[in-house]
Amino acid sequence: MRPALFLFALVWLPVTLLVGCRSQSPLHQFEGTALETGYHITLYADLDDGARELLKAGIQGELVSLEQDLALWLVPLRQALGALSPGTEAADEPLADVLLQMTRALAVDRLDALLESHGIEHAMLELGGVVRTRGQAGGRPWRLALDRPGLPGEGAPGLRLGDAALVHLDAKTAVLQQEQAIVGGEPEEQPSASRLLTVSVVAPTAVEADHQARELMAAGPDAVAQAADRPVRIVVLTSQGIEIHHGSALEAYLEESPKGEHT
Repeated sequence: MRPALFLFALVWLPVTLLVGCRSQSPLHQFEGTALETGYHITLYADLDDGARELLKAGIQGELVSLEQDLALWLVPLRQALGALSPGTEAADEPLADVLLQMTRALAVDRLDALLESHGIEHAMLELGGVVRTRGQAGGRPWRLALDRPGLPGEGAPGLRLGDAALVHLDAKTAVLQQEQAIVGGEPEEQPSASRLLTVSVVAPTAVEADHQARELMAAGPDAVAQAADRPVRIVVLTSQGIEIHHGSALEAYLEESPKGEHT
């Protein structure tokens, strides 16, 4: 497990949870480490000590099961990559990283299903930057603030989520680069005049959001046109500076359309 994972997740998490202040049921929080990162679960429910411990055991059981499944692929993969590229850190191998991140998205969906099976109607789950919400936060929509790479943090757009997932990918996990790394080719750099920095996607499930984000990353600057009518935010570096584009379907989730951003 990578060092200081819990602190790392807090520092680099691309979204910041802003929990509503009114609670229709007692607030419960669960957190820990899994899949080489930190996880955080916030929920509102009437749980006695026994029900809380049962839920906690279920959460840990799901995560352990996924870690075991992932190890069947990840350990031999990293061993093979290490043999092909001696001295290369496993964390720098793009294929291993994408497999790990996809498993995190699957984990969030499975944990959401677990909460549903326990009758939990209001919850927010976050694991390695993958977020999924259900119901409300204290009687209000779950509110998350998107960061703005290269731009001041103040005035960052807020998202209101109900039953939805949010996945954020940056250029380091671009699918195009990963696929070229698999076949041994060198990734081609996108033209300096226009380069994708980040893609954020809202979808019904974390797995679907992750899939869409990777497809858009692979499309490069063409992703802006492809996502014009989808709940997506794309940050692009151009020769004139940084531009932020919102797909029209994202407007339903935004608290307001920040000035100076392209929609």
